[in-house]
Amino acid sequence: MFLVIFSVVSLSACSLSELNIPFFSKKNAVETPVIKMRVATNPTSVEDPCQNVSFRIYLENVSKLALSHHQFGNEFAINLYERESSTLVCSSKDVLGHGVFTYDSVISNFGTINPSEKKGITFQCKSYMKADSDIFLLHNNFESLSNGKHKFFFAFEKITEEGDFEEISKSNVFQMESNVRNEEGGPKYCSYKQI
Repeated sequence: MFLVIFSVVSLSACSLSELNIPFFSKKNAVETPVIKMRVATNPTSVEDPCQNVSFRIYLENVSKLALSHHQFGNEFAINLYERESSTLVCSSKDVLGHGVFTYDSVISNFGTINPSEKKGITFQCKSYMKADSDIFLLHNNFESLSNGKHKFFFAFEKITEEGDFEEISKSNVFQMESNVRNEEGGPKYCSYKQI
Protein backbone atom coordinates (compact mmCIF):
# COMPACT_ATOMS: atom_id res chain seq x y z
CA MET A 1 0.00 0.00 0.00
CA PHE A 2 2.84 2.36 0.88
CA LEU A 3 4.58 1.71 -2.45
CA VAL A 4 1.47 2.59 -4.48
CA ILE A 5 1.03 5.90 -2.65
CA PHE A 6 4.69 6.73 -3.11
CA SER A 7 4.46 6.11 -6.90
CA VAL A 8 1.53 8.46 -7.32
CA VAL A 9 3.18 11.24 -5.32
CA SER A 10 6.39 10.88 -7.31
CA LEU A 11 4.50 11.03 -10.62
CA SER A 12 2.61 14.17 -9.64
CA ALA A 13 5.88 15.93 -8.87
CA CYS A 14 7.09 15.44 -12.46
CA SER A 15 5.94 17.36 -15.52
CA LEU A 16 4.52 15.51 -18.53
CA SER A 17 7.31 16.83 -20.72
CA GLU A 18 9.95 15.36 -18.39
CA LEU A 19 8.30 11.96 -18.73
CA ASN A 20 8.03 12.28 -22.53
CA ILE A 21 4.28 11.70 -22.41
CA PRO A 22 2.54 13.38 -25.38
CA PHE A 23 -0.23 15.79 -24.51
CA PHE A 24 -2.60 18.04 -26.43
CA SER A 25 -1.38 21.57 -27.04
CA LYS A 26 -3.38 24.26 -28.83
CA LYS A 27 -0.12 25.69 -30.14
CA ASN A 28 0.72 22.38 -31.81
CA ALA A 29 -2.79 21.66 -33.09
CA VAL A 30 -3.41 22.13 -36.81
CA GLU A 31 -5.97 24.86 -37.30
CA THR A 32 -8.62 23.28 -39.48
CA PRO A 33 -12.34 24.03 -39.70
CA VAL A 34 -14.53 21.07 -38.77
CA ILE A 35 -17.69 20.68 -40.83
CA LYS A 36 -20.61 18.44 -39.94
CA MET A 37 -22.43 17.23 -43.08
CA ARG A 38 -25.95 15.93 -43.62
CA VAL A 39 -27.20 14.71 -47.00
CA ALA A 40 -30.76 16.02 -47.38
CA THR A 41 -31.63 14.81 -50.89
CA ASN A 42 -30.01 12.33 -53.26
CA PRO A 43 -31.07 10.48 -56.44
CA THR A 44 -32.59 7.06 -55.85
CA SER A 45 -30.73 5.63 -58.85
CA VAL A 46 -28.16 6.41 -61.54
CA GLU A 47 -29.02 4.86 -64.92
CA ASP A 48 -26.26 5.98 -67.30
CA PRO A 49 -22.84 7.69 -67.27
CA CYS A 50 -24.25 10.94 -68.69
CA GLN A 51 -26.92 11.43 -66.01
CA ASN A 52 -26.72 14.63 -64.01
CA VAL A 53 -26.23 13.35 -60.43
CA SER A 54 -26.93 16.10 -57.93
CA PHE A 55 -27.12 16.17 -54.13
CA ARG A 56 -28.34 18.67 -51.55
CA ILE A 57 -26.04 18.74 -48.53
CA TYR A 58 -26.19 20.82 -45.36
CA LEU A 59 -22.85 21.95 -43.92
CA GLU A 60 -22.62 23.00 -40.27
CA ASN A 61 -19.46 24.61 -38.94
CA VAL A 62 -18.80 23.06 -35.51
CA SER A 63 -15.35 24.61 -35.09
CA LYS A 64 -14.05 28.06 -34.21
CA LEU A 65 -12.69 28.72 -37.71
CA ALA A 66 -14.65 30.04 -40.68
CA LEU A 67 -14.71 28.08 -43.95
CA SER A 68 -14.74 29.96 -47.27
CA HIS A 69 -15.84 28.55 -50.61
CA HIS A 70 -12.52 29.47 -52.27
CA GLN A 71 -10.64 27.21 -49.80
CA PHE A 72 -11.88 24.23 -51.82
CA GLY A 73 -9.43 25.19 -54.54
CA ASN A 74 -6.32 23.80 -52.87
CA GLU A 75 -7.01 23.25 -49.17
CA PHE A 76 -10.17 21.14 -48.81
CA ALA A 77 -12.41 18.78 -50.76
CA ILE A 78 -15.82 17.17 -50.46
CA ASN A 79 -15.73 13.60 -51.74
CA LEU A 80 -18.36 10.93 -52.37
CA TYR A 81 -17.35 7.38 -51.42
CA GLU A 82 -18.98 3.99 -51.86
CA ARG A 83 -18.93 2.66 -48.31
CA GLU A 84 -18.12 -1.04 -48.74
CA SER A 85 -15.22 -0.66 -51.18
CA SER A 86 -14.19 2.89 -50.19
CA THR A 87 -14.22 3.72 -53.92
CA LEU A 88 -13.92 7.45 -54.58
CA VAL A 89 -16.84 8.11 -56.93
CA CYS A 90 -16.93 11.92 -57.11
CA SER A 91 -14.67 14.69 -55.85
CA SER A 92 -14.72 18.47 -55.80
CA LYS A 93 -11.03 18.24 -56.71
CA ASP A 94 -9.93 17.51 -60.28
CA VAL A 95 -8.25 14.25 -59.28
CA LEU A 96 -7.19 13.49 -62.87
CA GLY A 97 -5.19 16.70 -62.90
CA HIS A 98 -5.93 18.03 -66.41
CA GLY A 99 -7.61 21.18 -65.10
CA VAL A 100 -10.76 20.50 -67.11
CA PHE A 101 -13.11 21.66 -64.36
CA THR A 102 -12.78 23.32 -60.96
CA TYR A 103 -14.49 22.97 -57.59
CA ASP A 104 -16.81 25.86 -58.63
CA SER A 105 -18.68 23.59 -61.02
CA VAL A 106 -19.07 20.82 -58.42
CA ILE A 107 -19.91 22.74 -55.22
CA SER A 108 -22.32 25.67 -55.37
CA ASN A 109 -20.87 28.92 -54.03
CA PHE A 110 -21.84 29.22 -50.36
CA GLY A 111 -19.65 32.22 -49.57
CA THR A 112 -18.43 31.73 -46.00
CA ILE A 113 -19.69 29.46 -43.23
CA ASN A 114 -18.88 31.07 -39.91
CA PRO A 115 -18.58 29.14 -36.63
CA SER A 116 -21.96 27.68 -35.50
CA GLU A 117 -23.49 28.55 -38.88
CA LYS A 118 -25.25 26.08 -41.19
CA LYS A 119 -25.68 26.40 -44.96
CA GLY A 120 -27.04 24.23 -47.76
CA ILE A 121 -25.02 23.47 -50.90
CA THR A 122 -25.57 21.63 -54.16
CA PHE A 123 -22.97 19.00 -55.09
CA GLN A 124 -22.85 17.69 -58.67
CA CYS A 125 -20.89 14.55 -59.58
CA LYS A 126 -18.51 15.43 -62.38
CA SER A 127 -15.64 13.53 -63.89
CA TYR A 128 -14.30 13.21 -67.42
CA MET A 129 -12.51 10.98 -69.85
CA LYS A 130 -9.94 11.94 -72.46
CA ALA A 131 -11.25 11.19 -75.94
CA ASP A 132 -8.45 12.85 -77.90
CA SER A 133 -5.42 15.05 -77.31
CA ASP A 134 -7.57 18.07 -76.52
CA ILE A 135 -11.08 16.59 -76.26
CA PHE A 136 -12.59 15.65 -72.91
CA LEU A 137 -16.00 14.06 -72.35
CA LEU A 138 -18.05 14.68 -69.23
CA HIS A 139 -19.46 11.76 -67.23
CA ASN A 140 -20.52 11.03 -63.64
CA ASN A 141 -18.04 8.20 -62.85
CA PHE A 142 -20.68 5.76 -61.56
CA GLU A 143 -19.45 3.21 -64.11
CA SER A 144 -16.68 2.53 -61.60
CA LEU A 145 -19.30 0.62 -59.56
CA SER A 146 -21.04 -2.69 -60.24
CA ASN A 147 -24.79 -2.61 -60.91
CA GLY A 148 -27.01 -2.85 -57.87
CA LYS A 149 -27.69 -1.06 -54.59
CA HIS A 150 -24.80 0.64 -52.84
CA LYS A 151 -24.35 2.65 -49.66
CA PHE A 152 -22.53 5.96 -49.85
CA PHE A 153 -21.24 8.77 -47.68
CA PHE A 154 -19.62 12.16 -48.22
CA ALA A 155 -16.37 13.13 -46.52
CA PHE A 156 -15.04 16.60 -45.80
CA GLU A 157 -11.30 16.23 -46.29
CA LYS A 158 -8.10 18.22 -46.17
CA ILE A 159 -5.87 18.14 -49.26
CA THR A 160 -2.31 17.36 -48.19
CA GLU A 161 0.85 18.78 -49.72
CA GLU A 162 1.20 15.51 -51.66
CA GLY A 163 -2.31 15.91 -53.09
CA ASP A 164 -3.83 13.13 -50.99
CA PHE A 165 -6.97 13.35 -48.85
CA GLU A 166 -7.03 13.44 -45.06
CA GLU A 167 -10.50 12.86 -43.60
CA ILE A 168 -11.91 15.41 -41.18
CA SER A 169 -15.57 14.39 -40.99
CA LYS A 170 -18.22 12.18 -42.65
CA SER A 171 -21.86 12.61 -43.56
CA ASN A 172 -24.74 10.28 -42.83
CA VAL A 173 -24.81 7.06 -44.88
CA PHE A 174 -27.44 6.81 -47.64
CA GLN A 175 -28.38 4.28 -50.33
CA MET A 176 -28.57 4.59 -54.10
CA GLU A 177 -28.87 2.14 -56.96
CA SER A 178 -26.34 2.18 -59.79
CA ASN A 179 -27.34 0.64 -63.14
CA VAL A 180 -24.69 2.27 -65.30
CA ARG A 181 -23.03 -0.90 -66.65
CA ASN A 182 -24.38 -2.84 -69.64
CA GLU A 183 -24.71 -6.64 -69.90
CA GLU A 184 -21.10 -6.94 -71.07
CA GLY A 185 -19.88 -5.10 -67.98
CA GLY A 186 -18.93 -1.88 -69.73
CA PRO A 187 -20.63 1.52 -69.34
CA LYS A 188 -23.98 1.99 -71.07
CA TYR A 189 -23.97 4.13 -74.20
CA CYS A 190 -25.06 7.74 -73.79
CA SER A 191 -24.50 11.03 -75.59
CA TYR A 192 -21.40 12.25 -73.79
CA LYS A 193 -21.06 16.01 -73.58
CA GLN A 194 -17.80 17.51 -74.76
CA ILE A 195 -16.16 19.82 -72.22
